Amino acid sequence: MGRVSAKTKQATRERLLDAAALEFARRGLERANVDAISLAAGHAKGTIYNYFSSKEELFLAVVEEACGRATASPPARPEAPARERLRATLAAFCVWAGANEGFARVLVRECLVGTPEVQRRMAQAEEPLLAEIQMILEEGLRRGEIRDDVQPELLALAIAGLTDLALAQHWASDGRNPALDEIPELVLRLLIGARLPAESR
Repeated sequence: MGRVSAKTKQATRERLLDAAALEFARRGLERANVDAISLAAGHAKGTIYNYFSSKEELFLAVVEEACGRATASPPARPEAPARERLRATLAAFCVWAGANEGFARVLVRECLVGTPEVQRRMAQAEEPLLAEIQMILEEGLRRGEIRDDVQPELLALAIAGLTDLALAQHWASDGRNPALDEIPELVLRLLIGARLPAESR
């Protein structure tokens, strides 16, 4: 039997991650079944262990993949006001969450209730998103556009955390309260303040 190509291995890994995201979203880390994930991805039982050393490593790979996909959208134009750039960044994250609900539910769930070790790894995986938010806040602070009574690093964490809570509430209410497209403005209104009249539509 010939060797499996790198392209085939990557495709298999992606299918396993997609199936794992759905299983973890439904059942959580503790109750997720590794064999069920292999079968759902269209492979034999135990295939996962050819790619990941344990269920925990698979879970963390799902978290890292989720963070990578969530931060892949291009940001707003750099010369735009900080609030507009923040809204664009959060809107892109929410659009991604709606299109990749399995991954998004895993990401949000573990951000809110994960173990300390998982949360430490998740903080590393989420760093690109937090860094983008913090950079926008720092630039907005220099321009006098953003509140100056909270450090940008702490405000970035608050924005990310409140966005996660809003997404959890969105799913708990079957998408009604708040609606996905309402989340960015809700978060910013609570933490940054109301839109300026010129921004109102």
